[in-house]
Amino acid sequence: MSINKLFAIPYGEREGTLLHIDQVDRGIKCNCVCPACKKPLVARKGLKKKHHFAHYPGANCSSETVLHALGKHLLRKRIASSIANGRQLAMAWACPYCHDQHEGNLIKLAHCVEMEAGLGSCRPDLALLKSDGCPVAFVEVVVSHKPDENVLAYVAEHRVTLVEFHIRSADDLESLNRSAILRPTKVHLCTRPKCSLCGRPLSFKTLHVVDGECWNCHGKMKIAMLSVEGVMKGPEYFSEADFAVATKQGALLKVQYSRTAQERYMANTCSRCGQFVGRFFLHEYWALMEPAKGHHTGCVCMKCNKHYDLGRAPT
Repeated sequence: MSINKLFAIPYGEREGTLLHIDQVDRGIKCNCVCPACKKPLVARKGLKKKHHFAHYPGANCSSETVLHALGKHLLRKRIASSIANGRQLAMAWACPYCHDQHEGNLIKLAHCVEMEAGLGSCRPDLALLKSDGCPVAFVEVVVSHKPDENVLAYVAEHRVTLVEFHIRSADDLESLNRSAILRPTKVHLCTRPKCSLCGRPLSFKTLHVVDGECWNCHGKMKIAMLSVEGVMKGPEYFSEADFAVATKQGALLKVQYSRTAQERYMANTCSRCGQFVGRFFLHEYWALMEPAKGHHTGCVCMKCNKHYDLGRAPT
């Protein structure tokens, strides 16, 4: 099936330059060719349908080929323009590793951009290169096929950032060209600090000390707990820095024996009667927490339980 029955093309090529349908004359006078197959295009600019380019009947060109070619050309043009003019090229993405929303400058370290640069057996759609010619990032336009295995192997070996844009429609192409912030489908990069042991992204921890009541004598007591990105952790999980902040805020932390758990661990303790809040009952004080009053004390690896406190060596 010909492309004009599948996909209304928003851009045509004239003498190596991409032109939007709004920039050309109607019909064959547009003097444009398809960026993929280089066959002539017709500019359809009627009154009923959205303006678009179309191949002549019988053209053997697929929607996947055109989308891929246009995606590469539009991104190369925008990246090259930003580099030449010294402007940042902002992008935002949902991180597949920590699930944060990250932001960054796509061309932060780039000196130039090359299309399908030959890097051994690897030939990415776009390669962003530093001034010494070494790649700092690859950009892949994905229509139906995932990035080539050689590209994936190269970025893993050379620690090059891989940025994927999945293109499905003319609207996706327009977004590449006109959106103030590029929104790639996937970026193989997490901007969080990493654990020195396992390499996983670290989780941020916030210490909270709330005003509570002793379950035994009903006296006032301070209850300290950690929020590790919404997961509650008790004093037995505290680092030295967490312990110092909690005690400074008035919490009394002592090692206690729990008959329920049949083990000893650090717990919030009542200064009046000496009873403590066990880990199984700490959640009852969770509702008293005011997020805005928490103290950010650093990061922790949820896999290794390794703490990275602010201004301290890892513990």
